[in-house]
Amino acid sequence: RALALPRTMDELCDRYIERHLKRNVRRWRAARGEIDNHIRPHLGLLEVSQIGKAHVRDLLEQIAEKHPIAANRTLQRLRAVFNWGIEQDLVSANPTAGLKKPSREKPASRILDPDEMIRLWHALAALSYPAQQYMKMLLLTGQRRDDIRLMHWSEINLKLGNWLIPRDRYKGGKDHLIPLTGRMLALLADMPFRDREGYVFSASSGENPYANLTKPKNKLDHLSAVTNWTLHDIRRTVRTGLS
Repeated sequence: RALALPRTMDELCDRYIERHLKRNVRRWRAARGEIDNHIRPHLGLLEVSQIGKAHVRDLLEQIAEKHPIAANRTLQRLRAVFNWGIEQDLVSANPTAGLKKPSREKPASRILDPDEMIRLWHALAALSYPAQQYMKMLLLTGQRRDDIRLMHWSEINLKLGNWLIPRDRYKGGKDHLIPLTGRMLALLADMPFRDREGYVFSASSGENPYANLTKPKNKLDHLSAVTNWTLHDIRRTVRTGLS
């Protein structure tokens, strides 16, 4: 029996997720999020054969108004979906062909100096829970912001003093063991919900990971007078200092 071709964009995305992302992409949930949050709401119900460059441009313009970088990522993901569809003989054309990224991105090259790191640390005192604790762990460990945000109590061994990031969410694809210093252990020991198998940094009693990163970051900018930096710059700065 011949396999039916996907009729709508939703159907094409479903196959792309099940037959490609889940099988071949380690962080497939993040890629699925790009599809669910940006592509499906705008194009999901349209017939694949009817989607043209005008639809894609309109999609990108709407996203870029508030989230310029997300618009670039959406174009990349949409292009990948259609390229995969062509390889699988599910679609015959890619409406993203020839389209450029709608937003300019600055190269990530910021290294904070020691004085800036000290000012950020002192400014953390003005943040509330769990933003303060999250930001402190970011500065202390230099780990990726999402690895810290998704830190789970099942990964922490306070007696042995280590944190094991499982391979299914670590960029290197292997379990990653991180020794915890005395200051890191003290921070964790003061955290609530340690007896629950939940997220360490959470505004919902450990049920969901902390997600509100923009407001505390903006507050740190104001209080510390450190500007033009990103949370990932902290990791880059710590790694540079250790090298």
